[in-house]
Order: sequence, then C-alpha cells, then structure tokens
Amino acid sequence: MRILAHPWWLKSCGQDTYELGLTTKACELLGQLSFVDLPNPGAELKVGMPFVSLEGARMVISLDSPVNGQVMSVNPALSGFVSPTINNHGYLLKVESKSCELH
Repeated sequence: MRILAHPWWLKSCGQDTYELGLTTKACELLGQLSFVDLPNPGAELKVGMPFVSLEGARMVISLDSPVNGQVMSVNPALSGFVSPTINNHGYLLKVESKSCELH
C-alpha cells in the first residue's frame, strides 16, 4: 500500500473560501475514480479528522482533513458514483475557513 503523504492542493476562491482537491500524484496513484464519499455542506472539518473515502481503479482509501473549516459545497461531478468520463483533477469541495493552511 502506498501512503499519500501530501495528496492535497488548496486554491483561494475569495475571502475565506477555498477549493480543496487531489494533487496530480494522488490522482495517478488512485487511478480512475469510481466512487467518492464526501461530507455534506455544513459539515465541520477538523485537521486529522477522516472526511473523504475514495474508490479508484488502483486503491480504496479514506483520507483525513488537511484543514479546519466548514464545507460550503461539494463538486457534484465527484460525489457518489463517478462517471468514467470525469477526471480526478477537479476540486472535491469548497471550504470556508478563517485561516486555511494545509497540514
């Protein structure tokens, strides 16, 4: 099993709002996603708390939150069963956080 040490990217989308997604390396290790279990909007994220399960062609993994904040929305294309035509490189969710830093 390969460990994803830093599987995240974070992009500012305005005041206190950020998109959180998987790095290219993490996407390559997972392979084509077939199922993604994301938290609902309004959920509170805490660093180190499990928050997403990913089922890819090469592995199934649960990952911990790298940020503290509140889930504002999830990417509808990457929630639940994923179409084979969708690539893994889009954002997973948008988070509202006063001080959003990757941990």
